[in-house]
Amino acid sequence: MKFTVGYPDDSSGKVSIGWVPLYTNWREYEINLSGKDLSDIAGRFAFLFNDVNDPDPDGCTFYLDDIR
Repeated sequence: MKFTVGYPDDSSGKVSIGWVPLYTNWREYEINLSGKDLSDIAGRFAFLFNDVNDPDPDGCTFYLDDIR
């Protein structure tokens, strides 16, 4: 799974933490926006899946909490 924020044409550019595995217990991930120009962001928070890294191609369930 990959978490991103922004868009290449935004003032901040596209920022990502890269591909991370999914676990059965809670994990905390942070997208570092330090030093980024946040004045004109058109792209939103997004998550992506990659079939190559998907251990269950028939689907999965994941939960997000405390997004700020």
